[in-house]
Amino acid sequence: MIVVGVGCRAGCEAHEIVLLVERLLKECDKKAGDVAMLATSWRKADEKGITEAAKMLNLPLVLVIQPALEAVNDAALARSELVQKIFNIPSVSETSALAMAGDGAKLLCPRMVTPMVVCAVAESELA
Repeated sequence: MIVVGVGCRAGCEAHEIVLLVERLLKECDKKAGDVAMLATSWRKADEKGITEAAKMLNLPLVLVIQPALEAVNDAALARSELVQKIFNIPSVSETSALAMAGDGAKLLCPRMVTPMVVCAVAESELA
């Protein structure tokens, strides 16, 4: 099970998210067809850019509830003080990917960051 987690600033455009997801997957030696879903925090439900990016990538978008995000805090590698203060998690992209990839999930490569978007990829043995 491979999941891409996404975090972004308010108003981020879908094409920016898609470009970063594609770049990250290439870096991790994966293809869009390998990915089961795009995941983000439930607090990003109103971000049109994420919703549109999921459609452009032909992936289901899953909004991850707070307890699931917090349950994988220790597995996240990135630590953003701002994200911790606002969302009570260390990284939206990493915790979203890890939470939805399932038990034993691990990040495949370092997250990628632009001024507007952050993406991470997690994988587990779930089928």
